[in-house]
Amino acid sequence: MAHPFFASLNLENLEAKTMEPPFKPEISADQLDTKFFNAKSDVKDLTETYVPEAKIRKVEKFKDQFKDFDTRM
Repeated sequence: MAHPFFASLNLENLEAKTMEPPFKPEISADQLDTKFFNAKSDVKDLTETYVPEAKIRKVEKFKDQFKDFDTRM
């Protein structure tokens, strides 16, 4: 956490959950209120990405390179 972005972050308070959040959205009683969601997140706006077969084969060739990689800390 040496990056300057985190300089003002008190990790002890964060872990203890005693920090005030920087943004508290106003939640309405309407369960269908989506004002905090990006309109582009709609499924109909998403498009499928085409990956050429040659690139898939190239990735497959190196797939074992990360077999022992663990994202857990």
